[in-house]
Amino acid sequence: MAGSDFSVSPGQARRLWRLLGELGLAYARHASDERTPVLERRERRQPGPLPQKKQAVERVLRHATRYLSRNACHLYSPRYYGLMNPRPVWAGVLGDALASLLNQQLAVEAHAPGATALERETLGWFLEALGWRRGLGQFTSGGSEANLVALKVALNHRWPAVGRGGLRALRRQPVFYVSEEAHHSLEKFADLLGLGREAVRWIPSHASFALRPDVLAQQVRRDRRAGYSPFCVVGTFGTTSSGALDPLATLVRLCRRERLWLHVDGAYGGALILSPRFRRLWGAIRRADSLTVDPHKWLAMPFPLGVVLVRDRKAAVCPFGVQAAYVPRGAPVENYQLGMQWSRRFLGLKLWLVLQSYGRGAYDAHFAEQMRLGERFRGWLAARPQFGTVSESPLPITCFTYCGEARAARRRIPVGSLTRFEQQMNLTLAEEMVRRGWAWISATRLHGARVLRMMVINYETREKHLRRLIADLERLAADPAVRRLARRAPV
Repeated sequence: MAGSDFSVSPGQARRLWRLLGELGLAYARHASDERTPVLERRERRQPGPLPQKKQAVERVLRHATRYLSRNACHLYSPRYYGLMNPRPVWAGVLGDALASLLNQQLAVEAHAPGATALERETLGWFLEALGWRRGLGQFTSGGSEANLVALKVALNHRWPAVGRGGLRALRRQPVFYVSEEAHHSLEKFADLLGLGREAVRWIPSHASFALRPDVLAQQVRRDRRAGYSPFCVVGTFGTTSSGALDPLATLVRLCRRERLWLHVDGAYGGALILSPRFRRLWGAIRRADSLTVDPHKWLAMPFPLGVVLVRDRKAAVCPFGVQAAYVPRGAPVENYQLGMQWSRRFLGLKLWLVLQSYGRGAYDAHFAEQMRLGERFRGWLAARPQFGTVSESPLPITCFTYCGEARAARRRIPVGSLTRFEQQMNLTLAEEMVRRGWAWISATRLHGARVLRMMVINYETREKHLRRLIADLERLAADPAVRRLARRAPV
């Protein structure tokens, strides 16, 4: 009997897997090559009609790989210093491929007993690191989904009646608090939860770009007097722009005193909980109520992979517990008790495979090396008369600025002192660096001022790459054409 159009023989399957591996290795070499622009745009593709007839899978795969590999931002490049997008660990890529091959549905344990066991084991390592042995964790599509889940848990924990009666069951408007440097997704989630965006209280930050707890305490008191109901504070452990660490120990005390849920958005920096060496930085997270971590950031996992962890298991399952007739009889429901997804992919396999292969020690060394490189870069900048740092996070994110006039060597330049031309140069230098393909850095705003931003995120980045980055920046800054271009740049 003839097979389906989608059927392949064992021999064809072996050839396809071998071809995919060869194409993947070729892409990694191309993207890592010093001559390859970090951002490539070689072809403009015009939309075509949907094919009606079969084509050889090998031919289509080769075509797709060639097109994508030459029209991409190359995260594999050691000169990528952009956002929190890593070069993935090869074992993680293999884990992702294996998860696709197995195609497990993790809604209930009965469908995927082995996958459920491995995910619980992996999440257990995170919970154990925090001392949350009675907690619950779940894999998500990323930090945004994890933050949304945590906010919903905090809301229902404060007002259990919301689960059935909705916000109409409340007499007062709920509000929650975030730093002005917090992730933008939190504003969207206030809308999605029905609270409205005005329920978000944006708290100013210090000169270090960390949340000011004194202003937070004043705002909580002001809101209560005005008839609002505070329920949650979101502290950030590694902000997107500057890598700032909010003062979590102080926030813990404030939240205990004011009876507020403390959620920590550690999408980037939260990975440090796997490193006892840096407990002095992250130790206060152990006393928070929930935590977001994105392994597809500092743990160098392929996209997508987020984690939400809640210290109180009962609070975690309260908003998401449902029953359905199609769930197998007697099946445990823990797989979807924390979160919104039902048909959930086997996301945790890649992280389990990497942690089993390399162990905690590899990540301990990974964090330490990238933090060392970030510190070296800041030190080299401080010695340059034309550049200076504007942020001082211990994490390997550095915000810095062009200096129109030579300044004495300083570890940090106040952003409020930057001139309009310096800010225009910052924007232009970032854009020119990317346009010429020399490196991928970005411009951001801190306290309203336009600054340059880079981070060490690729585990193949070395000191030589950082020295080249500084040399290229100096070369651009000395170019009269670049300076003329900057004078026309918006700020």
